Amino acid sequence: MAARTEDGQSAAPAETAARPPRQLLELPRWLLWRLKPDEAKPGRMRKVPYYTDGGVRWGGHGSKRDRAKLVTFDIALGACARLKADGVGFATLDGVVTALDFDHCVDDAGQVLPEVLDAVAGTYAEISPSGTGVRAFVLGDLGDRKRHAGDGAGFGVELFAHKNFVTFTGQVLDDCVLTGSDGLVAQPTPALLQLVDQRFGAPRKGGSNADPSLSIDQVRQALDAITPPAGYDEWLRLMMAVHFETGGSDEGLELVDQWSSTGVGYAGRELIESKWEGFGRTNAATVTGGTLLKAAREAGATVGMVATDDDFEIIPKPVRRDPVPLDLARLPAEPPEPRFIIPGWLPDNVVTLFSAHGGTGKSYMALYIAICLAVGRHPFRPDVELDRVRVLVYSAEDDALVMQGRLVRYLRALQIKPEILAGWLDVLDATGCENVLFAESGHGAGRITERFRWLQKRVQDTGARLLIFDNASDAMGANENDRAMVRQFMSSLKALAPAVLLLSHVDAGSSMADPLTAKGYSGSTAWHNSARSRWFMARQPETDDIVLSLPKVNYARAGSAATIRWSDADRVFLVADARDGRARAEDHRPVLLRLLEIAISSGKHVSASRQAVTSVWNVLKAMDGFPYGLTSQMVGAEAARWQIDGLVVEVAYTRENRTHGTHLALTEKGRQIAAAGNGEGIGDA
Repeated sequence: MAARTEDGQSAAPAETAARPPRQLLELPRWLLWRLKPDEAKPGRMRKVPYYTDGGVRWGGHGSKRDRAKLVTFDIALGACARLKADGVGFATLDGVVTALDFDHCVDDAGQVLPEVLDAVAGTYAEISPSGTGVRAFVLGDLGDRKRHAGDGAGFGVELFAHKNFVTFTGQVLDDCVLTGSDGLVAQPTPALLQLVDQRFGAPRKGGSNADPSLSIDQVRQALDAITPPAGYDEWLRLMMAVHFETGGSDEGLELVDQWSSTGVGYAGRELIESKWEGFGRTNAATVTGGTLLKAAREAGATVGMVATDDDFEIIPKPVRRDPVPLDLARLPAEPPEPRFIIPGWLPDNVVTLFSAHGGTGKSYMALYIAICLAVGRHPFRPDVELDRVRVLVYSAEDDALVMQGRLVRYLRALQIKPEILAGWLDVLDATGCENVLFAESGHGAGRITERFRWLQKRVQDTGARLLIFDNASDAMGANENDRAMVRQFMSSLKALAPAVLLLSHVDAGSSMADPLTAKGYSGSTAWHNSARSRWFMARQPETDDIVLSLPKVNYARAGSAATIRWSDADRVFLVADARDGRARAEDHRPVLLRLLEIAISSGKHVSASRQAVTSVWNVLKAMDGFPYGLTSQMVGAEAARWQIDGLVVEVAYTRENRTHGTHLALTEKGRQIAAAGNGEGIGDA
């Protein structure tokens, strides 16, 4: 554990260094650090924290990912030698322990200033890597604060309780009565508290009125939502707030410089640095994270502060963008084609809402579609091959036993070997989990949750291009009738995966309505408006067929439909037939003429009049094989063209009451076309 000075010279060797106090030894808060040149300050070095896996610790301090990578002291010490790091460090989190860093308090003879010795007496204290400072640890939360040398004092003081990290040398002070592994971390003494109060003023109190302590990521989010003000005073206040919330760190300085450079009044890095250093000699504690949050809200951002087990969150953060004009002089020679995962049906890079009444079979169909895409089959066109797509299915509705049964039956029906799906299909049983991805924040806005971040990482780790989430009622912990909440929720899903198929239930009216006229979703119209693509599945009123329709798709012809039927043999729902685009009666002429021939052969008198009880529409619409999606107007117009084209004629006949009437009969030309209708599943009369 070789510690080094600020200039990179080796400090006391590891074999003479003490181990940390017992309270810190097994606490998983340890990491590594290396000295790196400070690009912002040529000629100076800075300590960069690393995890024991070799990765740089950057942002998200205290997040679940961060905590998972922090280790105990002995593990860090072993990794330090293996990775040839410059030393080990202790990450301060949760305010359980406060680390105090006293800069420039050791003279050339190695003597520590008396007031510093008095302050750290009775607790663990050591010489810092530079040899010119003292590091001490006390129990409790004294906050995160920083004050450079000044105000009549010859040394600076930094406090770390929730953020950042401190180096550990094991070079215990000679005057410290508690040494080595027997050393303890004690409560702060009155002398230490008095020194802190003198340097910083009264510490911030906790409670609901306290300003939240923001992570570096949260500071970045807030700045992203704020346009750098042209006024100097307001810009300075926001900069002071960032300084306070980041502890005056170099990372905070970089954030402020990058943010300021996007404004019209940017005066250069040199001014930023001079002001940044100056904040350490003034009481910046009156300007804190609350200043940033207020400015973000006033800029139109939706900011939700929500206390979690780990930290505070600002979610969701609207991206600040200005309108971008099209360069009309550089239009492409050919219009770019939108990308689809399923051509005409499932667009890439958008959220598609898949709605159906409970028990209709949407979970079956979602799994069927996932399997087809994972092996490269078109789910609605068996003869069409597609590029294979990695799919992640998140099932909060059906457990592992149910999903396994469906998987096995679908694989048998489709004649697919399970091993073909390895690496392409990921099915998660989430029935026993907390599945809310988006919740109300209590501040008039919504927030994404830890489960959202977990799922986002899972999608990234598996390389999934399509996420199928079952069901929206599990994912959204907010009012489905609140238009603003629905828009925020649907917008947040775009960050989960390249494409999302979100399953949802429909309202009672849609579940009983004709699929052609049904609303097709539950809650606010924002569900329909926010989805770039929408599927709706419902039973046809007069048959047992289930129709999966495409009432909305922004990048193709809407109106496509597939007929779904239950297979008793395979015990799953399968696709019987499909069509692209909205139904047109002329496309189904052979089928309609064949149905007419069957009706006539069974003794029905079909009238040419559209208003008659025995019109073509009224007779054919209830027959097996009648094409889904046709309306009475479509069929009436098509029947009128049959007479013009010589496919049918009106023939006189005598009714049972001896009155006379006319009915339709097929010509030889019409019968020839009707014969082709058998190819679409219509049996002989």
